[in-house]
Amino acid sequence: MKIDAIKVYRVELPFKHPYHLSGGRLIESYDCTIAEVICDNGLAGWGETCPFGNQYLAAYGEGARSGLAELAPKLIGADPAGLDKLNHMMDWLLPGHDYVKATIDLACWDILGKAVGLPVCTLLGGRHEGATRYAGSVPTDVPNAVRRTIEAYRDRGYRCFSCKMGSDPAANIELIRSILADAQGQDRYIIDANRGMRPAHALHMINGVLDAVSGIDLMFEQLCPTYEECLTVRERVSVPMMLDETLDDYGVVLRAVCERAMDGANIKIGRVGGLTKARRMRDACLAAGITISIQETGGSEITNAAVAHMGQTIPTQLRHSCWNTVELVADRVAASDYVDTGEGVIAGEAPGLGVEPLVEVLGVPVATYH
Repeated sequence: MKIDAIKVYRVELPFKHPYHLSGGRLIESYDCTIAEVICDNGLAGWGETCPFGNQYLAAYGEGARSGLAELAPKLIGADPAGLDKLNHMMDWLLPGHDYVKATIDLACWDILGKAVGLPVCTLLGGRHEGATRYAGSVPTDVPNAVRRTIEAYRDRGYRCFSCKMGSDPAANIELIRSILADAQGQDRYIIDANRGMRPAHALHMINGVLDAVSGIDLMFEQLCPTYEECLTVRERVSVPMMLDETLDDYGVVLRAVCERAMDGANIKIGRVGGLTKARRMRDACLAAGITISIQETGGSEITNAAVAHMGQTIPTQLRHSCWNTVELVADRVAASDYVDTGEGVIAGEAPGLGVEPLVEVLGVPVATYH
């Protein structure tokens, strides 16, 4: 079985409502890049990459397609089932740009699952019981608006809330206290600054809410831009900490484990290069007893299926949450067999990722490589 052709599609998915991140960053749509990897035996797999706008990470939609223009022609003839070898090949051909490679990696896992008749979660190590709970993504806003957003999520069955902070520690203290005033027994909270704070401001914020967070299932996530700044904060407080954007490769995860820099890891599949590399990071975290959240920066049902399958492989004791990447958009891109329970997601049983893109939504490829 060899890769015979790669087709690339661009799909723009407008948000239901504009999304506000810290620092005044505004995102209003997904710019999705979807790839169909076609094999010489007729099997085909689907993959996707979707940066969360152009200011969140070192990634953007047109960059994904430019990267595939460089990479895809050189993958023709490669074995899609040899995932570690294929990733080594992609890293040699195009150093960095992992979000570009994730598109191919996901599609090849989809192919492998179809070839052997098994769902991807089985191939990634096996299915653990239960749904991976959703973390409702709560944009930064004034306290009353944030509380209304959380209550709307709770009405839908969510019990985990990822609350975005601004850069002003005093305003964040007020917001956190307002949020936690409504906390219920089974709630789980993530206080996420998306790299928007400096250590002094982060310490000010945490020290200002210590009495409010006591006894609540809560983690502070990626408060500062760099790993070193996050470690500075971590060494001075006793609250649980999660790393996110700085966990961009296996080496950083190993360093964070050795330096006890985190209690939780947010592994975003596309950011690290796909399921193959996310699996390695997952294993390091599991060995160290670190709680894992599996997410992606954005995307359609294709990405959501990949998140569901990876999440299903994490033991329930260490499985924190995932993000429903399609919750922000009204349009569908693919049919899928994962199960949305309302509170979370369960990976499907179909071979591969269990997705079938809607041809009328994809349109014609923007590029085809033979």
